[in-house]
This record gives sequence, structure tokens and C-alpha cells, in this order.
Amino acid sequence: HNHGGDESMSTPFCVGSGVTMSMFGLGASFNNPDRECVNLIFSEWTLDSEGKFAAGMIGVFFLSILTEAITFGQRALYHKLQPGQQRHMIMTSMYACQVLFGFVLMLVVMSYSIELLFSVVAGFAAGYVAFVDDESGKPKSFDSCHKNHVSATREARDEPEIEPSKV
Repeated sequence: HNHGGDESMSTPFCVGSGVTMSMFGLGASFNNPDRECVNLIFSEWTLDSEGKFAAGMIGVFFLSILTEAITFGQRALYHKLQPGQQRHMIMTSMYACQVLFGFVLMLVVMSYSIELLFSVVAGFAAGYVAFVDDESGKPKSFDSCHKNHVSATREARDEPEIEPSKV
């Protein structure tokens, strides 16, 4: 800390060499120089500056979106691929990635950093908004493709569109 002399000395962002799980419980890292530095998954990824911490938040935000994208991709690809060994291997690989990323994000949340927790939740929410239809709760591509295809087919035959509630 600075006692008025040399202005080159600044308050550190955090203290210590980094921990993966804070023993002080859930807390904020920004504007809290007495908080332990956070290791993001690996000890080499110590978030010991505002820039590194912001980059970590952005990274876990996009990893959360990617996890939602994999979930969406599984649903979208399952019906497009022919049954058999190839589909089984693709679905299994996608599931393994989804589980791996989910556990990595769980470990991020277990760092007990409020900012990282909110980054993970915001990423999942953004992924949900990006990939799930608001009305049906199903992946967007299924509904939009299906609705557009059905509407175009009905228009070609001059059939009226029937709402699902009237079927």
C-alpha cells in the first residue's frame, strides 16, 4: 500500500500465489485486495490482475455458452444422422465433451468467486436464449425449420394453417 511517496507502488489485485477454492467462502474479487488470488482450474492460470480476471470471466462465459451449444447440437444432430455406429460415436463424443465442460465449470464455481459464478450463470443463460425456442422450449432450429417447412407445404397446397391447440 502507498503512504504518499512513490506513486509507482500500487495496491495489488489480490494476495498470495493463488487458490482453487477459497477457504473464506463466496466473495468478490474486484475491489477486494485482501482476497486470495484465484487459480482458474490450473495453478498456472492465476488471476492476479484485473485484466487476467476479466479474461477469466469472459472465458468461462463463453465456455458456458459452448456447453449449451453442445447440448443443442446433440438434439439437432440426433435426428439428422442415420442410426448406426457413426451416430452413436458422434453422440457419445458430444456427451463426453458436455460432461467434461460441465465439470470444469463446476470447478470454476467452486472457486467461490462471485464474479466467476455470475459469468458461468450468464453464459448458460445466454446459451439458452441463443439455442432454445421461447415458445416451445425445444431447440430453435427444429421449430423454425419445421414451422417454415410445414407452412411452405401448406401454402403450396392452399391448405389453411391449423394451430396446434385446435388439433
